Amino acid sequence: MVKFAKELARTRHDAWSEYYLNYKQLKKHLKRSLDSDSISTVLALDNTDITEFQHFLEQEIEKVALFFLKTQGELADELLQLQEVRLAAISSSNPNSIDSCITSYREIGERVCTLVEYICLNVTAVRKILKKHDKNAAEESALTRRFWEMEVNRTDYSHLPQLYRYDGIVAIVATVRGGLGELTREAAGVGNGGYGAVNGLGAEPIVVDYEALLERDPTILKIEKARRQLNQKSEFTKTMAMSSGLFLEDDSSTSASESTPKNRDKMSSLLNLLSTFLYMTNYYIVAPTSGKYAVALGGDASLAGLLIGATPTATLFSTVLYSWWANRSYKSALIFASACSLLGNILYSMALPCGSLWMAMAGRILNGFGGARAINRRYIADATPREERTAASAEFVTAGALGMSAGPALASIFGWTIRDGVGNYWTQMTAPGWIMGLAWTVYIFAAYYYFKEPVRPEAPKVAEMTSLLPTNGVPLAVPQLIPVTVKEKSLWSNVPVMTTLGLYFVLKLVLESLFSSCPSVTHYYFDWTPTESGAYLAILGVLIFPANLYLAKLSYRYDDRDIIWFITLVMLFGLVGMLAYPILPYTIMQYIVFGVAVFIATNVLEGACMSLLSKTIPASYARGTFNSGFLATESGTAGRAVGDMFISYVGSVWGMDWILNGTFGVLLGVTAVSVGLLKSAYPNLVEKKNKKKDEDEDDE
Repeated sequence: MVKFAKELARTRHDAWSEYYLNYKQLKKHLKRSLDSDSISTVLALDNTDITEFQHFLEQEIEKVALFFLKTQGELADELLQLQEVRLAAISSSNPNSIDSCITSYREIGERVCTLVEYICLNVTAVRKILKKHDKNAAEESALTRRFWEMEVNRTDYSHLPQLYRYDGIVAIVATVRGGLGELTREAAGVGNGGYGAVNGLGAEPIVVDYEALLERDPTILKIEKARRQLNQKSEFTKTMAMSSGLFLEDDSSTSASESTPKNRDKMSSLLNLLSTFLYMTNYYIVAPTSGKYAVALGGDASLAGLLIGATPTATLFSTVLYSWWANRSYKSALIFASACSLLGNILYSMALPCGSLWMAMAGRILNGFGGARAINRRYIADATPREERTAASAEFVTAGALGMSAGPALASIFGWTIRDGVGNYWTQMTAPGWIMGLAWTVYIFAAYYYFKEPVRPEAPKVAEMTSLLPTNGVPLAVPQLIPVTVKEKSLWSNVPVMTTLGLYFVLKLVLESLFSSCPSVTHYYFDWTPTESGAYLAILGVLIFPANLYLAKLSYRYDDRDIIWFITLVMLFGLVGMLAYPILPYTIMQYIVFGVAVFIATNVLEGACMSLLSKTIPASYARGTFNSGFLATESGTAGRAVGDMFISYVGSVWGMDWILNGTFGVLLGVTAVSVGLLKSAYPNLVEKKNKKKDEDEDDE
């Protein structure tokens, strides 16, 4: 295996040798820092604490970035001068002048290839030296993602992003391609005047496919090959950006200024977050009292799972509607979803006075149509400036987590403050519907008056497009980078994507079963009241925050697939502990401890799965109705729905004495199978373009 330092020395362009990243010197700085434990000793530069190694790395990146810009400027200046020569040669129709001009364009094309190879080597050097640092440094000193995110946030005076911006290269390649194409056509015309003899009978026009000739031009082929290599290297930035947030959109097609506003509307963003908070609160507020409510309506306590599960079942269908609706309007979709939640809560609370279990079920179904998380995710992706998306993603997760905790907490408060028996309209079981109905009413008015639609990039109008056509209807030639058509494989054959979506289903199945079964299990084994089980669920919801912090810490040190593998085993261990065994008494401490373990494992696993999904989802699934966010939402919602229905099945068919072992025993089996499948899929849980990098990685 060739060491990278030797490969860099062997493949670099000698004339530019002093402008390459000094990889050997960086290794020495790194070794000295590690040996002297000076990696914790920092220098205060630009109000930011950075190590000596990082300071030297930034200086090297600055050198590379400035030389890259300088060389592009020189090539652009030569092409500008060559343009006048080309026009003069074409005007004179002098074959020698045209051939000389073609030679000049080819020489510039060769230099473009050299420049692309230069930047590719330096991008690889940055990636390798950062990985080498993280491999040897302490966990808290891991630098790769932290370094990248810090540099990106300093876009106004950072050099690192310049290594991944290729607008100048694109323009230069377009000019070379356009110049060679025009000169090639002119050379053919000069050689035979565009005519030739056919059977000696005279001159007839010769039809020549100049575009096909240009595609086979050796200089163009070489540039295309270099461009592909450059695109592969630049994927590193996309990976780092995607892993820092929830949103899976591909922004490569438009610039940040075109696709999103420079500043997001604060009130609209707040209302968007409030929507997901209210939905999650509404979703879980009925969990502690659902079994009691089902009995009061003439059903069985085992129907609690169906009451809760009606909401995610409806969300499976509403997500399709809202994913489509979000392509056209956010405001009207949010108001419609909120109105569904309002009506659903009214029906749920009126079910007791009317004595109708089906009315309560209909209310929960309408609550499912109030689940606008697909809209919430898409709004953040479309309406938030790129540099703020990581913060916006964290806000979205926090809002959902607060709602998940607030729902059971409110149910507990109702249990402490409301005494049943006074009437059927205001009880511990109906209060959640009335309170949430009031909250949704206020929200609808606020959204109507204060929510603003974000500015969307508009497609060119027909009149504007036809203005680009000359009178003969043939489109004007626009020089552009050579397109590369890549045929994407079926999503079903994408192992990382299908694995993460499958795990997402399983973890939501486990999480929902834990939450929905809590009132029934704790009442059966410990004689807990809905108030006590609600308090326990509220505390579990708060644990999302340390779980996310723990995931962030793990992500600095380990790959997504390593985190997924370890946390899935923790979830399996937690499910083993949740079961009741004949030879041992089932205690409250056992239920709480292993319940906490399962809860934390599912939430950490969710973050790791979403990170891996963002890196492996095909680009074609970045936008549109059936986008990657839609797939993740549907997978998780399906897991919730199945979990709720399964709990009702166990309680009603197997009996309440099986509500614990019947539920978590099956979940243990499902998780064990998932572990086996995950083990076989583990080697493929990386981007295919990075597999060879992982296998051939050598940072020596």
